[in-house]
Amino acid sequence: MSERWWTATLTADQLQTLLTPPRDTAPFAILERLTGMDFPALGETIDIGQWSKGRVFGDAYELRWERRGVQYQAWLLGSVTLPGFETPLPLDGQPEDAAGFMWGPDTPRIARRPQYRSLEGNTKGRPILYRREFRRADGALVVYRLTGMKWEA
Repeated sequence: MSERWWTATLTADQLQTLLTPPRDTAPFAILERLTGMDFPALGETIDIGQWSKGRVFGDAYELRWERRGVQYQAWLLGSVTLPGFETPLPLDGQPEDAAGFMWGPDTPRIARRPQYRSLEGNTKGRPILYRREFRRADGALVVYRLTGMKWEA
């Protein structure tokens, strides 16, 4: 199945159900709020009430959400379907894979050392965040989705 892009407005219960472990096909997560970020491990429960936005992701898909009042605007990008997402938008063009470094545990420019619990093993160096970019024919970025994380070798 080719990659698609869905949007949906979800209730807190609908979103919480989608995020309930196990998330085997979306093993990574990034949670955000004004005062912090978190990178929970695969088996950890995500309490959406504590975070204003977030995403879970893996090779098959990325599910993003942002709280808007009592509901959540959600975006699903990838080759799977999930309950609540009904009308897909096509992602035209050839996807390109890219990567970038995140903050390392010893990065002095941020207030707290990030704890990447979703990554196992080596904790030296910096984590690499992988993404798939979808671009128009003129090269302009339309959308991207995260596909994985690992420690730099």
